[in-house]
Amino acid sequence: MERTDAPQPYIRPSKLTAGHDLNDHSESETTTLNDFDLNEKDKASTPSPITQRKADDDRSDIYQLWLESRKQDDGNLRALGHVRPLTWANIKTGRKVLPFSLRLFSRALREISLTRLWLMIISKATQGVIPAWKGLALANLLDCVQDAATGNSIDRSRVIAATTMALLSYSAAHLRTLIFERNEEFVTEKLDQKIIYDYMRMRIKLSPTDLSNQDTLDLLYEASIIVGESHIMTAKGQKRWLSPSTFLTDTIVILTQIVTVISNLSLLWFNIPTRSSDVLIIRTVAFFLCFLPPLAEFFQPAHPSMTKEEEALLSRQWMLNWIASDESYKQEVYLFDWGNWVLKEWEVAKAKTDDYYKRTYSRNTALPFTAAQECIQLSQYAFLALSAYSKSISVSSLTLYQNAASALIRAFQDFKNALLNVLEACFLSAALEECHRMVEERDQKRAGLLTYAPAVDEKGRKGMRIEAKNLSFTYPGADKPSLKNINLTIEPGETLALVGFNGGGKTTLVKVLMGLFEYEGELLIDGIEAKSYNPASLFARTTACFQDFQKYNMTVRENIAVGKWSSLYEDSELEAALAKGGASDVMGAAGSLDGLLCPYGVPQAAKARPEDDDKTALSGGQWQRMALARAFVRTNDASLVVFDEPSSALDAKAEHELFERIHSLSLSESGERARFSTVRKADKIAVIEGGTISEIGNHESLMKLGGRYAEFFKLQADAFA
Repeated sequence: MERTDAPQPYIRPSKLTAGHDLNDHSESETTTLNDFDLNEKDKASTPSPITQRKADDDRSDIYQLWLESRKQDDGNLRALGHVRPLTWANIKTGRKVLPFSLRLFSRALREISLTRLWLMIISKATQGVIPAWKGLALANLLDCVQDAATGNSIDRSRVIAATTMALLSYSAAHLRTLIFERNEEFVTEKLDQKIIYDYMRMRIKLSPTDLSNQDTLDLLYEASIIVGESHIMTAKGQKRWLSPSTFLTDTIVILTQIVTVISNLSLLWFNIPTRSSDVLIIRTVAFFLCFLPPLAEFFQPAHPSMTKEEEALLSRQWMLNWIASDESYKQEVYLFDWGNWVLKEWEVAKAKTDDYYKRTYSRNTALPFTAAQECIQLSQYAFLALSAYSKSISVSSLTLYQNAASALIRAFQDFKNALLNVLEACFLSAALEECHRMVEERDQKRAGLLTYAPAVDEKGRKGMRIEAKNLSFTYPGADKPSLKNINLTIEPGETLALVGFNGGGKTTLVKVLMGLFEYEGELLIDGIEAKSYNPASLFARTTACFQDFQKYNMTVRENIAVGKWSSLYEDSELEAALAKGGASDVMGAAGSLDGLLCPYGVPQAAKARPEDDDKTALSGGQWQRMALARAFVRTNDASLVVFDEPSSALDAKAEHELFERIHSLSLSESGERARFSTVRKADKIAVIEGGTISEIGNHESLMKLGGRYAEFFKLQADAFA
């Protein structure tokens, strides 16, 4: 996705605008490394109200068990998204996790008819009987063949019955599919839909502050695997995708394989005669060989998970592959001619990850199964070598033995794979259930908070009154605070501009004042502590244009109405917002408000994507004006308007017109980055240095002070001279 370039915050509260970078002396808009780092930090490290790092004994039982499932023999945690091995320890942990995982699936199954669910279970159970039935029917038919070959009398009715039974057994699988397949599809589709819907609803409810803590992000990553949004990494580094219905379908597979095992064991035990002690011995050996492979699995040591360094290498390998193949990197790769370096680095990363897999997975884990199958095939010849063969066993019994024993081996293998999937789904769904629990707990706490109601002060001014007292903020895991000792007051209707160096804390301060980041100290909204309000009621009275705004692969209408969904079909309101944002030309380019927009920039629009043929590609400046229209559509309902670098992709004329419209608002506004020619019109200007306010006042008072603001105002004025 194309980045929105720009320095940092300009604030107007009652008009809040997050400001101007003091190290930007030219008219051209350039993106610096500091810009990128700050944006990524804001997106990935936002502090959360849901879970800050807690002591182990304060975490929920679900979380503790989920964490336990990731522990390896050496005490370290298995890498996120890596499959847990099938061990006794994990089976015991899975048994403890199961009640919590069942909550998730029981909620989804409530919307599915019990009749449909039982039909699915019964149909899968009958599937387990069919292989044994086919083997028995074939054996009976072979008995008829053997009798005919040895000259015995042929009973035609017996032959017809055996043939009919064989045909029915071979047709049973197709009949079962014909009768029950649609029902199984309906049940799994409904289950997937419900769980994915609940997952999406939970993710939508999460605020930027909820994504603070690494524990929460870890849970969300594993939760995304069970809904099919992310992949799980197998023991050999291969990607595998799960679906929400994996838990149900593989649980039924386990039931099916149990039925298969019981039916084939019955055939193997009761249909092979034991008049010879030699036959009895071989039958006992066959039983042992059938059970040996799955038992051997539990005695194999678990593969260690990748270390952080090895996982980083694998991620680097995929990233380099993506750089080479994705069109969004094409311009820089081609222009700067660094393709050969990408290929060389990919080879280095690939060699190192291959070395890890060779060291870790050198042994053949399928050997027990292969050996058992070969032994069963060879053991049939032992029957031929027995002197009692002709008296004690028939060709049909020999065939029945071979088929039943081979079916048992396959059933045990399928049982093991299904058990592994169920165990993994159990742990992943526990992560999802923990996320649901945290959101529900958070919502319950918020239900008792105050609802913000906009008011007009004694001077007749509209907008929020925002007061910060000794405000500070530290990113999770950071040693030093990003903001400290912030003291300022923004009166209703005022505009505050924040100016300073890249990385000085302007964007962070804007998001703290908006309630997107947690903080220490006091933040008062209309004289009441901000934490006393339900955040939803504050956000309902706030609008914003962020520097990292999104480009939605939707219509012009929908791209604007993101700011106010009630205006989705109010054409006049949307067109007015387009005009205020300076984006009226976009509707002309797209043909109408219902024209589709391509999220890729103009230089990438020529990459021949058939699905984008009917979409309009916009330039960076046009997309920014669309984001501004998105903010303006809500200004009539807003008490706080935030502009975070709103003019980074605009030319000087468009920027001037934009800030004329911003200053005409009688609300609180906030924005990011503007040239000093527009910043000077703000009611208040705050200079942010080292995470604190070093200067504050209007343009005239700061110029008279002769400090940092005056210094850089003169530098930029000279640059434009």
